[in-house]
Amino acid sequence: MSDKSGYFSMLSDTLRIKKNEEMSYENEEKLYDASLLGSFDEVKELVGKGANDGSTPLHNASENGHEKIVEFLSQSGAQIDIKNNNGSTPLHQASGNGHEKTVEILLQNGVTIDLRDNNGMTAMHRAIEKGHTK
Repeated sequence: MSDKSGYFSMLSDTLRIKKNEEMSYENEEKLYDASLLGSFDEVKELVGKGANDGSTPLHNASENGHEKIVEFLSQSGAQIDIKNNNGSTPLHQASGNGHEKTVEILLQNGVTIDLRDNNGMTAMHRAIEKGHTK
């Protein structure tokens, strides 16, 4: 009887872990969408629930100039120098799209300015390439 009890306990734990993994993935997707759309309150709520705030959401918020979200994520422990699959950092994203205030926020939060993407370009190169020379 105790062998069955141990098995069912282990099965229950496995199912609970699986459910938590699914919830985490679902929250990460929601956080991605919220940061892309500039929904500050939703980003704040999802980060509070433990959604991953270290990569894609900061890239998206930076790319789209969502200053309040960039500032919140930067000050909430997001990795501001993290690279995406193309080697771009949030600074590359903001610079390439001419979001000056977003660039300022990233700089104030200690972003590294000379990181290169997979094509060897820095954020400044990206800004110049896109015609954002201010």
